[in-house]
Amino acid sequence: DNSKKYWVTAGIIAGGAVAVGGAIALAGGGGGGGGGSGGGSNSSTNAVADGTFGGTYTATFTPADTSQFGSYAAGPVSLYVKGSSVEIVGLWDTSITAPLSGNMFNAAKNLPANGSFPAAYLSVSGQVGGDYATGAINGTSTDTARPGDFAGSFTATRH
Repeated sequence: DNSKKYWVTAGIIAGGAVAVGGAIALAGGGGGGGGGSGGGSNSSTNAVADGTFGGTYTATFTPADTSQFGSYAAGPVSLYVKGSSVEIVGLWDTSITAPLSGNMFNAAKNLPANGSFPAAYLSVSGQVGGDYATGAINGTSTDTARPGDFAGSFTATRH
């Protein structure tokens, strides 16, 4: 009977030690969680700094009717990053504004015909990082007389 009391007392002491140890471990784990939170806040330092980027683009139009000729254009392109948006100037002699999500952007716009291309629904997507910006140009013709697809890209560096 006395031995049972001894084991119960030892069990209570051991259980208390485990509980205290667990509490200490959890407190330490909570600190680790705080460290993880700090890591998340460091990602905000990856935000794109405002600035101007300049470079070149290339774009091609491939008509759906293979008896028609495609077209190609290349030229200067500029990107202006301000706050949480980027303005792309130079494609189709117009500007396209896109919201930034981190360092990525995506926008679409209906554009009129120009000297090189038929009217189009154009999609531009890309990323801005540090001293560079890159992007892809895709789209479809909205001209029923010249159906087809657009493809292209651009690269630019910070000025």
